[in-house]
Amino acid sequence: MNVRNLANDNSYKFKEMPSKIVPKTNLKKHKNSTRILWSWLAEKGWEFLGVVREWTAIFRKGAWHIAIHHFIDESPMSELIDKPVLLSPCEIIGDEEIAYEIIKKLYDFKFSITVPQQAFTDALILDTCGCEYNWHYDSPKHKFMVWAQKDDVHLLIEYFHNMPFAPYGVTQKMRYPCLALEYVQPSFFEEDFPPEKQKKKRTENGEKIDFIRIPEEMPKEVLERAEKAIERVFKDFRRISIAYSGGKDSTVVLILVFRYLLKHPDCKHEITIVSADTLVDNPLILRHLVKMKKVIENYCRKIRKEIPFILVEPYEGQDFFSCLLGRGYAPPSSKNRWCVERIKIIPAQKKLVELFGTGEPTCQLLGTRTSESQNRARSIERVYGDDFYSQHTISNITSTSPIVDWTAEDVVTFLVREKAPWDEEYSNYQLINLYGSAASFGECPIGAAITSDSDAKCSGRM
Repeated sequence: MNVRNLANDNSYKFKEMPSKIVPKTNLKKHKNSTRILWSWLAEKGWEFLGVVREWTAIFRKGAWHIAIHHFIDESPMSELIDKPVLLSPCEIIGDEEIAYEIIKKLYDFKFSITVPQQAFTDALILDTCGCEYNWHYDSPKHKFMVWAQKDDVHLLIEYFHNMPFAPYGVTQKMRYPCLALEYVQPSFFEEDFPPEKQKKKRTENGEKIDFIRIPEEMPKEVLERAEKAIERVFKDFRRISIAYSGGKDSTVVLILVFRYLLKHPDCKHEITIVSADTLVDNPLILRHLVKMKKVIENYCRKIRKEIPFILVEPYEGQDFFSCLLGRGYAPPSSKNRWCVERIKIIPAQKKLVELFGTGEPTCQLLGTRTSESQNRARSIERVYGDDFYSQHTISNITSTSPIVDWTAEDVVTFLVREKAPWDEEYSNYQLINLYGSAASFGECPIGAAITSDSDAKCSGRM
């Protein structure tokens, strides 16, 4: 780097003052791209000096200090970034310097690099143009700054050279924090970290799923049992109701039903899809549910089947905020989920009574699975026992789950490897990506206190 050795320069005298700054051991929040960068810095021998102000990490190697300001999931104010200059980091630092290895690695990590206009570059340009040497660009206040950006991560990297002590009041070398990668799913088929790191499993309500190493195909015997279960229902009943939440399990059941219909085009069964809009759902989930309703209705017209898709809502005065604010109900908790009954179960059951309370017996298809949680397993055992069917609370309705013995891995494998009949308009990948961005459909938007994975689902039998 084209700077003078400040230790031999009388222009600036450094004096270390007492500091009240207590550096922390890690950022307030990481992304996998920053974890990978930090891991690489550790491998290359950069010493970690700690984090100040929650987002600024300081590192040291040889005569160099760097401070990396992290902007995670937000963009810095445009006013803070000066316009770029027509100089590359290599021209300023020199590709032989150890500090340049960071720039090179950021390029390898697919970061875009920008050198903004700053006091250092202004002085350097004047110097290289033959003007009198501008000693200001040796000033510790005139450190060299570089912006690096990738997706939702912005980094402002400040370079300090030949300073007698570290910037920002840090003094002691610290151990690097744990930098194990977390599985982040911005898009199901776009991995963003090294292959050797892609083995971390994710947990869905207590079940471990390896989202990267999905089996190449569904277990044949598992799929055949589910298809035979659907076939049995169509043989035993002429009226069928599908309880659809928009989640992965009920989506599997919905696809299995339509696959049966495509294999049996002369089927004359009366089929109805019943779903619930609680009016307090996560907007992403509600948008997905409404989109699926439109997609299914379009597909039914395409195959010339009349299959109503009914979206029920809480009755007037029984919605969540009327009960909480108007009637003075206590906020729901894991032990008192009055909201599930009021805003989901009761509206759905009243609609089922209206549709199927009389006339021919009806079978309701559910997407419940014993492996979802211990509570769900006990509930299924209590309701079904060894029987294929269970009596619904509505006397004219019988219920069953064709995928009762499926694991979470079976469900995800099916959605990834088996196309939905309406795949061209709205593929299963949309649902998978939604799970990746919204944690899971077990999320309760109301904010009920959830104390364990077994309590995580605010679900109920319609």
